Amino acid sequence: MMMLKQTLKPLFVLMGITALQAPALAETTERTTEAREFQFGEAYTPKDGDFIRNDTLASVTKATKSSKKRAAVNAVVNTDFWIYDAWTERFNDADYDGYATTVSVSFDADTVYAEVPVYAVLYLGDADNFYPAHESSVFYIYGESTSDEFVIETDLITGYRPFDYDIMIELYDAQTNELLAVADHTSDADLSYVPLESQDYDRVIVEQETVVEVREHGGALHWPFLAGLLGMGIWRTVSRRPRR
Repeated sequence: MMMLKQTLKPLFVLMGITALQAPALAETTERTTEAREFQFGEAYTPKDGDFIRNDTLASVTKATKSSKKRAAVNAVVNTDFWIYDAWTERFNDADYDGYATTVSVSFDADTVYAEVPVYAVLYLGDADNFYPAHESSVFYIYGESTSDEFVIETDLITGYRPFDYDIMIELYDAQTNELLAVADHTSDADLSYVPLESQDYDRVIVEQETVVEVREHGGALHWPFLAGLLGMGIWRTVSRRPRR
């Protein structure tokens, strides 16, 4: 007896989007940055050779100042110098998580004197410590001028986990290294809770299209067997007709 085989040839194409998970991040304690400096609306280049501390404007910076516990942060020390205002801008967020990898800090430092050579140290603070992110070139401030603001644009390269950082600016006398003025989150709200992360944390999750094909195959119907069934059906129909 011949067995009847069904023919099943469905084709299922499953289209899916599979997210490739970013590799686990190994937390590093080495904090590195790249910085650019601006004054008077253009890239800043130190002019006075006697006071040049850093003659590169875009080099990897490992600040010479050490980290500071929040409790050890200095108060204002010299009434002849002050930071009148400071503000920030953020750029570059490849993974769109709200934490940028570039921060631009602008500040207007003033003095009672006509002109003074100074330098600044920029810190980023988490819940426990302030970490030095950049030590600037020597630049001049001119009395209470509103046009001599100094800008430090810093790319965070490694070591800064995603966090709402507080920013601190220390202003130093370039001739004596005396601390002249401090601005931080307690004196200027623009320096508080700035969402940042370094580039080693700014990982993009790549999406890849995946195509999965599922095929089912069955045997074909045996045509001689089908012809036999058809013939048997015709024979039964003819044999049942009444005879005249």
